[in-house]
Amino acid sequence: MEHQRHTLAPLAQAWLIEHGCPGAAAVRLADGLPRPGDPFTVIAENRLRRSRLRILDQWHGQDESWVMGIDKTARARPLRVFLETARADTYSLKEGAFASTTTARAWLRGDRRTPLPPPPSPDLRVRAARSRSSYSSSVPAYGEVPAPQGARERGRSL
Repeated sequence: MEHQRHTLAPLAQAWLIEHGCPGAAAVRLADGLPRPGDPFTVIAENRLRRSRLRILDQWHGQDESWVMGIDKTARARPLRVFLETARADTYSLKEGAFASTTTARAWLRGDRRTPLPPPPSPDLRVRAARSRSSYSSSVPAYGEVPAPQGARERGRSL
């Protein structure tokens, strides 16, 4: 049977889904396990679960774990650090974006009270990708609601 070890649960869940496990079953938390401590943790978990992160390094301790990897889709600050901090019944997961492994490692070895540099927002990434593309797409911008397919425009007929 194929298996793989992962430091953070969302990476293990992504691996399970990629290997045929139904998504709902892969992400369900068993009773008694710590729960996400805030909505930002849920957002970071979802982003990590969907990412194509190439893992460079990882570490797991009793109260803290981290993963360092390269986001293959990011142009600016492609190096990501996901830092998970555990408490008795909750945990938090934060994402940071760095330009290099040197700056990421310096942050990991340094004073952790300084905030992680935030990754670019999804809106900025979408606009940046569109600006580099020569293809004119009918895909709506981030946050826009697309018109229903097959909907007729109401207007006057001649």
